[in-house]
Amino acid sequence: MYKYLFGPVNSRRLGISLGVDLVPYKICNLNCVYCESGLTTKLTNDRKEYIPALKIIAELSELLKSKPKLDYITFSGAGEPLLNSGFISVLNAIKHSYPQYKTALITNGTLFNLPDVRREVKAIDLIMPSLDAVWQQSFTNVNRPHNDLNINSIIEGLIALRSEFTGQIWLEYFVVPGINDSMEELLSAKEVFIKIKPDKIQLNSLDRPGTEGWVVKADYEKLLEIQQIMLPLTTEIISRKPVRCQSINTSFNQYDSIFETIKRRPSTINDLLLTTSLNEEKLIQLVNTLLSEGKIVCTEINGSTFYSVN
Repeated sequence: MYKYLFGPVNSRRLGISLGVDLVPYKICNLNCVYCESGLTTKLTNDRKEYIPALKIIAELSELLKSKPKLDYITFSGAGEPLLNSGFISVLNAIKHSYPQYKTALITNGTLFNLPDVRREVKAIDLIMPSLDAVWQQSFTNVNRPHNDLNINSIIEGLIALRSEFTGQIWLEYFVVPGINDSMEELLSAKEVFIKIKPDKIQLNSLDRPGTEGWVVKADYEKLLEIQQIMLPLTTEIISRKPVRCQSINTSFNQYDSIFETIKRRPSTINDLLLTTSLNEEKLIQLVNTLLSEGKIVCTEINGSTFYSVN
């Protein structure tokens, strides 16, 4: 069982993805109301080596020596990965020793105003930043940021990133009904997106239980409306559509794999079917074992049963 690696899993956006956690749970500079990983326990904007890069590189070397089939090695996790100042060391190790693998970064996009950070990510193949608001009040209401963060500086950082970065940028906009979905703000957001020039915009909304119970999922009709507003920008709605998952080679045993998945994000049985190679009967058996041991609990939300850590 690995401490800093997650998967490989079949990701709805990235295919077969090996996740790399660069910060301990849950160190972040945002405390988003919709976060599937729960409340931020350490709200900080300080960059330092929260997890030693050498420890992460050692785990990667151990897992990757079996040459698993991967679409991406993805820097993600339950906090902001770029807060780890050892990020560049891990990335360089992958690029040097395993150049056959593409790399992706899932980030909240708050640190690209720093020239050093923009230089560190230049070798990444795909950057997936979030920008959930373009007004400071909406940014505060949705993302509950560290006091050092300002939305205008974040936007300027993303514009600068696009001017220097030659890889793909997929910009995510998480719609929180009643907060960042007014026509006025959406039109302002469109103006900002035009300046940032992402390769595409991804519209997202609540799929799993968030940090705050009042956050609800945006109606699909509303997401379609927003997609039309953003034309002619390339915009897609991120939806959870069942697909047949191919068998994934992983050094996690099945029990640990399921628990690690649920620990990182609340999941339904369908979610787990998509991210493991198990059949439904075996999966339910293992989930019931975790329930009986008190390691996970189940919660009903929007008519679906989600499993999360106790």
